[in-house]
Amino acid sequence: MPGEAVVRKCAANLSAGRHPIIVTVYDMLAAADAFATAQGIADRLDVLDAEQFLVANLHELGGFRSDQRRVTIEALVDKYNEIVTAQETDPSLRISRD
Repeated sequence: MPGEAVVRKCAANLSAGRHPIIVTVYDMLAAADAFATAQGIADRLDVLDAEQFLVANLHELGGFRSDQRRVTIEALVDKYNEIVTAQETDPSLRISRD
């Protein structure tokens, strides 16, 4: 859920020369945009709907082949968890594959 702390982290990432992206559920898009506007970074921050982002990327990564969907999802979850482990302090952000 994008809140003020997430947007502050995005601002810090922008200052460090990175291009942060917030991926969130549809219902939170407006809130993320409002926090980004309040922080003065809305024009430099992309806020994307999670479902659309994931679907588009899974199709692309799987070469638009149905038989590659599960393999692609597992690889995506593994990579996401690697990034969370390396970059975040909150392990609850990881996705469980159980």
